[in-house]
Amino acid sequence: ALKQRDWKRELATSFLTLYPSCPGAFREISCVCAIESIVAGTPVVALAKGALPETLGGPDGPAGVLLGDDTSDAGDPVWIERFADEIMRLHADEVAWQRLHLRALEYGGRFSWATVAEEWEADWMRRFESYTGDEWRMRRHFERIGDKEACA
Repeated sequence: ALKQRDWKRELATSFLTLYPSCPGAFREISCVCAIESIVAGTPVVALAKGALPETLGGPDGPAGVLLGDDTSDAGDPVWIERFADEIMRLHADEVAWQRLHLRALEYGGRFSWATVAEEWEADWMRRFESYTGDEWRMRRHFERIGDKEACA
C-alpha cells in the first residue's frame, strides 16, 4: 500500500504503465490508473478495451500505445507477447519514449479539475437546455408535480 504522494512519485519516475486490462469480456470504463499515469507523464501501454482508447486520446492517442481491440483477451499468449515486444521497442528507442512522455504530459493537462469542471458544466447546461427548451414538456412536468403557478 502506498500513500498518494508516494504513488504519484512512483508514477512520475516510472518508465511505463502497463495496463493489459482484465481477461475476458470486462470493459474498462475510464481507468483512473491510466489518467494518473498520463498526468505524471508516464506513457501507458494498454489493450484497446472499453474506454481506454478515449482515455488515452484515441487509437493513435498521444498518451500511450494501444494494442488489440475490444475483443482482445489479456490472458491470450499473443497479447502477452505483443506487450513484451512493445516494452522492448520503447526501451530500445529513447526518442520514441521521450515523444510519448512529452505528449502524455501535454495531454494530461485536460484532466485538471478546472478542465473537468468546465466540461461538466457545459454538459450539464446542454442537458438542462434540452429539457427546459420544450414548453409542452415543461408544462407537463409542472402539472405532474402540482405547480399550478408555473403551469399558468
